Amino acid sequence: MAKSNGIIKDLQGRLTKLTSVNISDEKGRIDFLRDLLVTLNKFFFEKREKSEIKELESTHYKGKPDTLTAWKRHTEFLAIWDDYSEKILSFMYPEDKITVLAERLNDIFKTANFLRTIPKTLDPDKKDARFGTMTGREFIFIRIVHALQDFTQLLPEVDSKFAKKLRKKFGKIPTANELKDKTQALEFLTILDGADRNVDERIRYITDVSNSLIDKFNADAFLIFDKCKGDAKSIYEILTSFTGIASKKANMVLRDFYEYGLWVYKNNLESINIIADNRIMRIALRTGIIQFSLPKLLNDLLDQYDYQYMMAVKCTEEAFRKVWFKCKELNKGKG
Repeated sequence: MAKSNGIIKDLQGRLTKLTSVNISDEKGRIDFLRDLLVTLNKFFFEKREKSEIKELESTHYKGKPDTLTAWKRHTEFLAIWDDYSEKILSFMYPEDKITVLAERLNDIFKTANFLRTIPKTLDPDKKDARFGTMTGREFIFIRIVHALQDFTQLLPEVDSKFAKKLRKKFGKIPTANELKDKTQALEFLTILDGADRNVDERIRYITDVSNSLIDKFNADAFLIFDKCKGDAKSIYEILTSFTGIASKKANMVLRDFYEYGLWVYKNNLESINIIADNRIMRIALRTGIIQFSLPKLLNDLLDQYDYQYMMAVKCTEEAFRKVWFKCKELNKGKG
């Protein structure tokens, strides 16, 4: 039995009471609309005390204490959405649509074997123009921190201009040892023009990943590759253990570092998923390789804190993985 079922029953009672309001005259209509708006406001937006609804407590993020965001769970809607969002949305992967797209992709990429190249492994301590004159070792850390700040905001590229700003602000390219400090993390945000909103959360992401790298990898993000013995799947698991990195960002940096020749994976390269951004999700929906039970996806106003979005990302990744396996099956075992 879901923890939020009591809230659902109470909501039904309030809505049932509203149906009995006489709206035959203007006063009745105004009374009805007033009560409806109060009910909706309470349901969607009104913060409730933990002691009032125990089920609304949420004090952990990825298994760690999370005092900054726990308050976000203190609405009736989010208590229900926690319990029922996945079942309400009910994403599906129609086999016939998967097959149609796989057949088309096999046709498009039938000569791909002649085009594939394995990136040349780069010396991580040499400067490279592609990294804005940073070394590969410096770029890996800065790119991870940069990826953490993707709050649907257009960020500056990690290029020579960005590297110049970092050197001017910090006197060098900052490392985990600098950015573990909240003040220094805020300085980094100012270079991104990202210090105007979600500041506490952004800073926490930077300091958490910096402290994790200091504790586990001698403050050197490049060493993640060595510790995992070049296994892409193991590296993915470490990346997604960092506060603020979920599957989309992890797959994004895994792909980037491979293509640059910084992390040329020895095992499980095929475990890296497609980067499910808004464009890729639209392709998945239009081709029908993912479908859902609702008549349409919810407006952002209802999808508070990106529950629906995160599920759509996850299901898009899974749908394209199913397409990849179908391509392989149709192509007699060749990926």
